[in-house]
Amino acid sequence: MDIVIIALFSLTAVSILSFWLYYKRTKRLLHRNREEMQGAVNAAFIRVENRLVRGMPEFEGNRDNSKTWAIMFTFNRKDMAVRTLATLRRHEPNLPILVIDNGSTDGTRHALAELLEKGEINKVLLNTFKDVPQWQKSFAINQALKLLSLESPAYIAWLDDDLEIERPFVAPAIHLLSTLREERIKAISMLDNDVEERNHPTVKRIQVDLPAGPEEIKIRSTFNGGFNFYSTSFFSEFGAPPIGQGFHEWGVEDWYYSRRLQAMDYRVAIFVAAAHVGHESKREEMTQK
Repeated sequence: MDIVIIALFSLTAVSILSFWLYYKRTKRLLHRNREEMQGAVNAAFIRVENRLVRGMPEFEGNRDNSKTWAIMFTFNRKDMAVRTLATLRRHEPNLPILVIDNGSTDGTRHALAELLEKGEINKVLLNTFKDVPQWQKSFAINQALKLLSLESPAYIAWLDDDLEIERPFVAPAIHLLSTLREERIKAISMLDNDVEERNHPTVKRIQVDLPAGPEEIKIRSTFNGGFNFYSTSFFSEFGAPPIGQGFHEWGVEDWYYSRRLQAMDYRVAIFVAAAHVGHESKREEMTQK
């Protein structure tokens, strides 16, 4: 009996010692690799977060079916931004305009204040540069959609600050969204050139009777985010683009929405209504927070 007791005691002691040594080694390894493991976990969560659909304010319930708003994002492009707004107002004199500035230091904000005072634009949102995430435009889209949900629009036009608007576009774009439903059209892209054709190949061409007359319309699977037109139901369905740090194809709003549309076999129609005027311009980008 004494031998059995001694054996059990020895086995228990060995087990306790083994557990203690294993615990100490595991704790040491965890401590050594804690930062690396935490970084991997954080990166995994960021990857998941960047692919989540962000719920948007409900546009559908109270929207005004006759109302369209234009949204322009700008940053340190005073002359081009003013030119873009002037050509926009020339061709769409009654279109309400929201401008979001992400911390310009070149006089853009003063110019926007003057345009607001004159009634040339309707709303201005001024961000502080240091508070804007790396993906400036996606961040501005999130802000704009939340702000304009109070206006209950039926349609939204999104444009960059380096364009020259060449003709009216609201009525034709609304007509195309309605007429081309069988083509599974969810958005209208209003820029086109050889570069756009190379980056976003045309998959189909169709003749459409527009209010101003018949016109050949290109159909594409992906699109450029420089000048686009959407029903607000688009954002209720697909959410807002991600605004997290890092660079990959989900990091800019056009590729984010292009991938979402492709996944559901939707298309984009091309109605050219503007041209780029700022190809050589440079915009300061954030590299760190």
